[in-house]
Parts: sequence; C-alpha cells; structure tokens
Amino acid sequence: MENKKQAVIYYSLTGNTKLVAELIAKEADADLIEIEMEKPYTRFSAAIKGVFQVFRQSKPRITNDIDLTNYDRIYIGTPVWCSTYVPPINTVIRNVDFEGKELLFFCTHKGGMGKTFKHFRDILKDSKILGEKDFLDVSKNDPTNAVSEWIGLVKIRKVQK
Repeated sequence: MENKKQAVIYYSLTGNTKLVAELIAKEADADLIEIEMEKPYTRFSAAIKGVFQVFRQSKPRITNDIDLTNYDRIYIGTPVWCSTYVPPINTVIRNVDFEGKELLFFCTHKGGMGKTFKHFRDILKDSKILGEKDFLDVSKNDPTNAVSEWIGLVKIRKVQK
C-alpha cells in the first residue's frame, strides 16, 4: 500500500509552507515540487496584487511544467490568503490533471484557514480526496510532531476530511 509514488506540491512566500512541505516530503518519502511563478510576488506585491488575484480567482503564470503522470498520491500545500488558497495554487489545481490521484491538502496560516479546504474540495470534487490538515503559525509552533502524526494517520488511512 505505501509503495505509492508521492509528491508534495506547494507554494510559499515567507517560508512557512515550505517548512511544512519539506517535513511532509521527508516523513512520507515524497518528491518535493515548489511552484515557481514567472513574476514572483514580493511581500509588498502579495499584499496588493496577490490579494486582488485571490478575489479574481486569477491563474498567474508559473514556470514549472508539472507532470504528475508517475505519482499516485499528491499533497498540495498553500499559505492562506483572504481565507483561501493562493493564486499560484489556483493555477496548478485548474491546469494539472489529477485524475486517478489520491489528494491531500495542507495549509499554513496565522489564525484562520477560512474556506481553504472547502474551496479545494469544490474545485477538485471529482478527485479522490483523502484528507486535509492545517498548521497554525509555524513560525512560532514547531510543526514537526503535527506533520509526523498526520502522515502516520495517512499511512494507516485514518485521515479526516
């Protein structure tokens, strides 16, 4: 069962989501795929342009050619902006073929994940969604144990949706 080829796809502006993605990849023995934007955000542009793009449900150009053909299980990670996933993740989930893949979602936030997971489920409703996990303020709360516990549950198929 756990011989599945796995990948962790994520976007991170500040490094918080990257930290969690790296821990998940290590714990799950998964490949790590960082989403890279053609025109990367700065913290300033994220606060203005990024927020505007969230509300418009924009799909900014990314430089990655994401091919999931050889993967069975995909973890998708995002910081939470305006109560949902970030625009680069929107690009991925709307343009990449997830048919036949097992999906797990994770997010990082500083106090509210909003409707992030609901929005994932709404867009990827025809996919096999195994679970989701949020990580609160990982700059202050070490996520290592929470990641280990979550991946342990994933391995025995006791994750929650």
